[in-house]
Amino acid sequence: MNQMTDELAVRKSVFVRCTPEHAFTVFTERIGDWWPFDGHSLFDDKAEAVVFEPHVGGRVYERSAGGEEGLWGTLTVWDPPRGFTMTWHPGRSEETAQELELRFSPDGGGTQVDLVHTGWERLGDRMAEIGGHYDEGWDLVLGRFSEAAGAKS
Repeated sequence: MNQMTDELAVRKSVFVRCTPEHAFTVFTERIGDWWPFDGHSLFDDKAEAVVFEPHVGGRVYERSAGGEEGLWGTLTVWDPPRGFTMTWHPGRSEETAQELELRFSPDGGGTQVDLVHTGWERLGDRMAEIGGHYDEGWDLVLGRFSEAAGAKS
């Protein structure tokens, strides 16, 4: 898995032993089952779910046990099961939004999942600090996703 590059992008990849359809579904419809809410949530221990509104312009948001919603971003590309692209600004204003792209590609007996997170310059002085956290955080997220996608149900 790669570090932040000179292009100001975090790039990560993981191979999962399932179809692209299954991988896409686990990532978008079952994200609340595996997302590491502890430390990666707007609502901490009160986090209950993550919701993808499955269309261009749809919101991606976190919901608390009390029904509060916290926007993570907005879908700009929705192409199941090949992938999606969204703005990314959980808990921040839209002016600081980065772009998050995930692609799900068939690869032999499974699926190659590629994540590209760009737009770090919009964070100004906090770019290096926040980018470093995401470089490590996406490893954790994709590890949890990989385990969940491999456990077909």
